[in-house]
This record gives sequence, structure tokens and C-alpha cells, in this order.
Amino acid sequence: MAAPAYAQTRVGEAAVVKNEVLRVAGPSTIQIKVGDGLVRDETVRTGIDSATRLVMADSTNLSLGPNATLKFDRTVFDDEHHYREVAVRMTSGAFRFVTGHSDKAAYKITTPLATIGVRGTTLDILSQRGRTIVNLQEGAASVCTISFECIQLTRPGDTAIITSGGRKIDDQKDQHSALDVCRNL
Repeated sequence: MAAPAYAQTRVGEAAVVKNEVLRVAGPSTIQIKVGDGLVRDETVRTGIDSATRLVMADSTNLSLGPNATLKFDRTVFDDEHHYREVAVRMTSGAFRFVTGHSDKAAYKITTPLATIGVRGTTLDILSQRGRTIVNLQEGAASVCTISFECIQLTRPGDTAIITSGGRKIDDQKDQHSALDVCRNL
């Protein structure tokens, strides 16, 4: 595969790789190894019984459980260790998101059903067909539906469940084995 004609900005790297973790480039895929760099507009996908932890340039940690797909939509740097803006799209699967050194307003996380804003945060996120679950572990977060109805998560254990038909808030932790995989990376 030929290299692109423009220089791609490295936004992070793979810190942990368990089994099948792929860089998706159109119809082709390439196995990601520990230490491999990640670039803007890149899609990462994990296979069955697979997981990865990605560390961004600002020390943000993104863990992906089995059968997860994530895309780095946008990154704008203030300097080499801080983002002015970083947008991550979590299409499907289980994720753990731990903010790094950038200003918390710089982060934008999206799923097919929700947009998540963070404030010094550790979040577990499950994005499935017709449902997104966001569980706050630490900090605070705002979870907004595609129709801009927002839920504020302010206490550890607060959970927002967004469905294609509406939303609900659940104060109990949602237990999913895929989320447990992300917690342990």
C-alpha cells in the first residue's frame, strides 16, 4: 500500500494490544502492534476476544473491548502534548475513556446516538445498535442525545442510557463483561 502524499499527524500510539486489533483503511486492514502510531481520520477495530489501549499525545487513554470500532475524527494541537480540539467517534463496542492533560472542553466523544462532553473524567461507554450506555467512574460528564436533550453525570456510578426511542438515567452501575475488559487494560 502506497503512503499518502501528505504527512499525517501522529495523534497517539497503541500501548496494549490483545489479539486482533486492526487499522482500517478503506477495504484493507493492517494489524496494529504495541508502539504503532495512530493518525487523525484513522479507524481502529478490535476482533472477537480482542482489546486494546490507545494512548493519545496528551496522555488520554482509550481502551476498546471486543468487537469495538473507533475513529479519530478531528485533532487540533495547541502544542505537541495538548489538544485544542479532539473528536473521537465510538461507533460500536465497549470503551473506557480517561482524559489526559488537555483542557476538558477540548474533548468531544460521539456515538451514533449521543454526544459526550467531559470534565476531568473516566467514563465507561457501551455503544450498541439502538443504545448507548455511559457510566461515570470519576469526574463529571454531559451526555446529549441527537435531539440535544442532555443528562449531567456528576457522581461516580451515574449512568445515562440513550436509546433510539428516547433516554433514561440509571443511578446503578451497568455491568457488562465487555466494559470489564476495558477497565482492566
